[in-house]
Amino acid sequence: MAADIGVGTPAASVGIRRGDLLLAIDDRPVQQMSDVVRMLQTADAGQTVRYTMLRLGTREVVDLRIAPIPSGIESTCGGLGFVTYTEDTQPIYFNKCDPCHTTFGLGGHNIGTNYEDALQPADNPACTGLTVGACTIVRIQSGEMPEGAGCTGDPDQDADNPACTTQHEQDLIQAWIDGGLPE
Repeated sequence: MAADIGVGTPAASVGIRRGDLLLAIDDRPVQQMSDVVRMLQTADAGQTVRYTMLRLGTREVVDLRIAPIPSGIESTCGGLGFVTYTEDTQPIYFNKCDPCHTTFGLGGHNIGTNYEDALQPADNPACTGLTVGACTIVRIQSGEMPEGAGCTGDPDQDADNPACTTQHEQDLIQAWIDGGLPE
């Protein structure tokens, strides 16, 4: 499912929107994000591919001219590899955010245990137009989150505070957001 579509990207230019469900690329079924990455890595620069999507219950097909993802996804994620919610960011959110963001807590979502909450629109004024998942790095780097923990948002300054995120944790979260918030 498309999360945040970057302005000026090939996807944006053909009208792909947040919430569109990608079913196939060039008639090859897409089961998970790694299928998309693998298919795009083998693409030639300037190649046009056919995306079959489901939008609000209607099947749509668009032709998209792409630039391939460089071989070795590490080159696009700062050497972190392919970052997903389940394997990489969910444990960070669970440990750092879950004490407040639970069913009974603050924020109206629980990104520490519920992936779907990451895809909801953020309600914080600093994150207008972003999803909850994409908003997390804004709030972390501003020192607002974890709330009340005394974090500055600068991992070097926060190094002695275990409630704050490390540089590696922030890098993982940013790579996940840059990668489209894959589950």
